[in-house]
Amino acid sequence: MNTKKNFNLNLESLRGYAALFVSITHFVDTEASENLSSRLFDAVKPPGLFCVSIFFMLSGYVIGISTKKELSSKSYIISYLKKRLLRLYPIYFISLIMTLIISYQLYTNETIILSFLLIQGMITPVIWQNSPSWSLHYEFLYYLLFVPISYFKLNPLIIFLISITIGILNYYLTRYYYIPIISSYAFGFSFWVAGLAIARYCIDKGEINYNLLMSNLFLIWSMALLNFNDRYLSHVSLAVIKTNFEFKNVSGNFAQTILAFRHLAWLPYCFIFIANFTGINFKFKKWIIIILQFIPLLTLFSLIRDLNNTTIYPLVGHVILFIISIYFLIKAKFKIGESNNFIKFGTWFGSISYAFYIIHHPILFMIHASPLMGKSNISYLLKFIIFFGVVTGLSYFLEKRLQPFVRNKFQGS
Repeated sequence: MNTKKNFNLNLESLRGYAALFVSITHFVDTEASENLSSRLFDAVKPPGLFCVSIFFMLSGYVIGISTKKELSSKSYIISYLKKRLLRLYPIYFISLIMTLIISYQLYTNETIILSFLLIQGMITPVIWQNSPSWSLHYEFLYYLLFVPISYFKLNPLIIFLISITIGILNYYLTRYYYIPIISSYAFGFSFWVAGLAIARYCIDKGEINYNLLMSNLFLIWSMALLNFNDRYLSHVSLAVIKTNFEFKNVSGNFAQTILAFRHLAWLPYCFIFIANFTGINFKFKKWIIIILQFIPLLTLFSLIRDLNNTTIYPLVGHVILFIISIYFLIKAKFKIGESNNFIKFGTWFGSISYAFYIIHHPILFMIHASPLMGKSNISYLLKFIIFFGVVTGLSYFLEKRLQPFVRNKFQGS
């Protein structure tokens, strides 16, 4: 059996569900209303930003296992950058054109040009109708940073520590300059380079428990509300050193402050998810899985204390998701059955996940602005069906038809 291939497929499933969770989060936020359907969707809204942090670590891991040769010459570097650009840019270019067509806002020429250059968010705000594109700017920056890491054979664990240090120091240096995006870059890069470290230092054993993967997916889903870990890190830093290393978004450019110190609390979760989906084993892994599984329960104390009519639906919904996660964890422990059909669907969905991620927002805004849609329960469900169907169909075309054409056209040139 080709275990390496299976690992890639399992990672595709994790990527696919992460993209799906992000799109559901945006749908719920955009279509918020007082009807029952909206409240039920809000009750199980996934954690969008947490899923993006999974993307970053996954990206670093995939670059680590796919770039076997060190970028030790100009030809290797050009080839590497060309592959990365061909993977990201064609579909992004189409999504940006779509965004500008459906946008009801007028953006400056500077914003539009910088968006086409993949540096949206650095200087001017991200075009709101395609706000997920902020992460593509970060992603491409991390691809560029990989060049010196590979060329000079730098230790990714050291770069990981340097990234976190830069993010913290930048906060203290605001008396001399105010560039908050440096901290956001650095904290995001810590996830990316952690994935690179996993690829370099961890060994795949080939033991995949699909019940455990199911448990991970529902745990991810539940953490939109049960996110004690990042709250705790923020509170501890405030109590100990009187700051949480977090910048306020005063410029309206959310991409400059989107990642903060408290989000580093997600690092162990992202690591264990990749370890489970690739079959990586290490000492005390089972105990770490159990600890990370039950840490979110600590959130319940504060949530129950502040419970009111507006929070009861989300609390019940995310607790149910958490219980389902525990159910699959128990099945994994006793090796009861194999929940691989859900993972297989995620594998297929993962193959179109990049296009889905980058085009879903402009399509969502187009459907949201349609005068043919009302605000009833049926209209809400119909919007979701149309949204998911259109985005899936277009993503399939872009990934399975357009992307291979572009790759064959330019890869060998």
